[in-house]
Amino acid sequence: MWYFQQMLKVPISPAVSEQQLEKTAQARLLDVLGGIPFVTLAPPGLEAPNPALAADFTVSLEAAGAQWTLVCKVKRLGQPRHVREAVYQLRHQLISMRNPRVYGIFIAPYLSEESIAVLREESFGYLDFAGNCCLSFGSVFIERRGAPNPSVRRRALREIFAPKASRVLRVLLTDPDRPWRVTNLAQSAGVSLGQASNVRRALLDREWAQADASGVRLKSPIAILDAWRREYKAPDFHVIHYHTLLHGEPLDSAIRAAFATPAADQHLLLSSFSAARWLAPFARVSGQFFYADRMGDTLLRTALKLEPAPRGANIIVTHPKDDGVFIDRRQPAQGLWTTGPVQTYLDLAIAGERGREAADHLRRETLDAVWHNLP
Repeated sequence: MWYFQQMLKVPISPAVSEQQLEKTAQARLLDVLGGIPFVTLAPPGLEAPNPALAADFTVSLEAAGAQWTLVCKVKRLGQPRHVREAVYQLRHQLISMRNPRVYGIFIAPYLSEESIAVLREESFGYLDFAGNCCLSFGSVFIERRGAPNPSVRRRALREIFAPKASRVLRVLLTDPDRPWRVTNLAQSAGVSLGQASNVRRALLDREWAQADASGVRLKSPIAILDAWRREYKAPDFHVIHYHTLLHGEPLDSAIRAAFATPAADQHLLLSSFSAARWLAPFARVSGQFFYADRMGDTLLRTALKLEPAPRGANIIVTHPKDDGVFIDRRQPAQGLWTTGPVQTYLDLAIAGERGREAADHLRRETLDAVWHNLP
């Protein structure tokens, strides 16, 4: 076996044409193969487009005395759904060639771990422009993994978790096994049909969701939450620090009084450690944490007799610019409302070491325990 460890890593612009993409893919593949001492390459050349064939180009070579043909498919997107489509097409072409020394390779600007797993399962080779590759045929074995994804993919992933798009995720994660029509999903999330459709397509491309005649439902809520946690940053907000002289039971009673106003839960929520106290108790910290809009802030100031406190604050009120945090709210006890488990988990995960421990505990108790049992 011969092992290859280095590849040129150059990001590819999303504006390049299909022909340029294929030429770049071929050049990257030849660059890898050209460094193997016992491989002799035939003169390169892109195949003329042929609608009857799945391959975008082929490479002929001799490896340790054996003749091989590498049949290559290039895609601009390397999400699992696109990979499966290409594998299906390539497999049929390989079978039709009736040659034991043919090998299928999928090439894209970037391949996620999920996509790589699909290709490994199907025994296909792969290569991406970030430097990840695995080619295994005859006496050749080339592998390199762990190269970071290009910024263009990071940007696309972040867009799924942007405030507007995340409203759709909150609705779906509330009941992952429920099928949703795009119209109903958009209405429940308070977004446009176009926004809901974009999120739906992104989830399907990554195989985080599946769709049938009844609608779209989540397939991998755990994978979604893992990715969201990696991308999550504190939302765009305004934080106000207050102080109250109340504590213990009088403070709890005052908080319930703030929620006693009709529809208060649409304007005010316990958050972070304060929400976790009711959803999955783990660690007590000093102070109380809330999400609130202007009306919710007024309810709190009145009920808790709050005073601004640049120092020594024990009431932290966050005013989010987007009210998506209210979509999946919970009522864990009579007269109290909190952020949902997903939002609480995300907020705790960025709240230092103690917060991360509380986040992991909350996830085990409220999310993983349910999601692992999904069909």
